[in-house]
Amino acid sequence: MVQSGSDKVYKEEQMAGVSLLNNPPENVSVSGPVFGRSGELTEYTFYCDDPEGDNVSYYIKWESSCPTVYGPFESSVS
Repeated sequence: MVQSGSDKVYKEEQMAGVSLLNNPPENVSVSGPVFGRSGELTEYTFYCDDPEGDNVSYYIKWESSCPTVYGPFESSVS
């Protein structure tokens, strides 16, 4: 309570903080052939571990196309 003259003023202070943790994925790997043939299916496997267990998305820039986003996927799942 703060008193000024005959007026009584109640003052309460509160503090709040927010901590956002978003560390980059670890153990990132891409496996699959370096080259493929036109018209043939080529398979790749993408893998990473997210330290916070968040879902992950992969931003992939294929040489002959616009970047594509795949996901979200569960972390630590191929």
